[in-house]
Amino acid sequence: MKKVLFHAILLLLVVVAIEFALRVGFASLMGPSVFFYGTSFHRRDLASPVERSLLLRNLYHRRLRGSGDKYHNVRRPELVAGRYSKYPPYEERYTYDADTGEVFRVGINGRGFRGPDFDDEKKPATVRVVTLGASSTFGYHDPDDGTYPAILERVLRERCRDGPDYEVINLGIPHLRSEEILALFLAEGLALHPDVVTFYEAINDSSPDEAEGDGSKPARHPRRWSKAAALWARDHFMLAFLVDEVITSRRLRFGAAEVESLAGRVPGRFVENVSRIADECRRRGIQFVVGKQQARSMLVPRESIKGITYAQEVALVRARLTEQGYVDKTELGFLIHDRVNAALEQWARESGVPLVDLVAALDGDRDVLVSWVHLNPRGNGLIADAFAGEILDRTCSTAPAGVATRPPGATDGG
Repeated sequence: MKKVLFHAILLLLVVVAIEFALRVGFASLMGPSVFFYGTSFHRRDLASPVERSLLLRNLYHRRLRGSGDKYHNVRRPELVAGRYSKYPPYEERYTYDADTGEVFRVGINGRGFRGPDFDDEKKPATVRVVTLGASSTFGYHDPDDGTYPAILERVLRERCRDGPDYEVINLGIPHLRSEEILALFLAEGLALHPDVVTFYEAINDSSPDEAEGDGSKPARHPRRWSKAAALWARDHFMLAFLVDEVITSRRLRFGAAEVESLAGRVPGRFVENVSRIADECRRRGIQFVVGKQQARSMLVPRESIKGITYAQEVALVRARLTEQGYVDKTELGFLIHDRVNAALEQWARESGVPLVDLVAALDGDRDVLVSWVHLNPRGNGLIADAFAGEILDRTCSTAPAGVATRPPGATDGG
């Protein structure tokens, strides 16, 4: 028993020494507050993002979120409404600025969506715009007035002062896939009698986890205590975090054959769901506008991304697949995302649905992407500006002479 106790104490001391060394090492790379990983002191003295490696990037965002996602609890909308989820009415939620770490309280209205309360019936002489999407529409990492639906409303009102009023309702909910967005639109969007509906999403359908399925909503299972304990350890101990990162990175590798297999399953299902939204809009005289979503593979650090276009990054990821024989989960999702965007563009052209090329609109400023798809307020302003041009061309007849309402990225399908 003495030997067992001795070796147990020795092992504990070794683990403590490794934990201490890791904290000191990462603190030297990312700032002194990292030494207090897993505590309330962890978010102090926040430095700029470090994306030189997947490990440092993940540690940076875990540092910002705090243990248990305390400062980013918008990640899990928990009210299940049929085939989609949203938030309980007026629930207290938070997100953070991915550059500064500033925490924002998120305004959830009485319907469980982001933004102010709204009436079922729109006011007279008002053009009602409903925005469909997921976290990039909802506004991950953005204050309430920095999401693209909030900016879009301001832009529309500013550019069409002598025309109708504009009301933009944000129905974006994090993590929704196209079939869930369709279900939400049928259940709640149509009842609002919108004049215009926009769609901006592709990345969630492109996730490898979703590509492997059949598009149906997965069953919700209670989290096992062992999994919960492992997540708690990862959020509080640097050694557990590092082990989890190493195991995850090695486990999630996809070869060329797997990439082609997964990438072939998604676009058709995605376009079918978008087409059903378009059909419902057409049936009710609603103008439907789709946007090609901008994204990153995270292969290129954000510090170096400006000047590298979406297409160039696709080529880089494909070259990586050829050279090393595999890509990671995020890179795979990016390659699928490119296929989905291409399918959406082709469908819009054949169906006569207006498409705003938001990939092109943001290609010169891709540093506005603070993660693989989420935008800072400046990026959301670019999204809003591009959508506004398409909407104003179809709803405002009083735009000032010489003021362009339609950006270069906007095209009519067909």
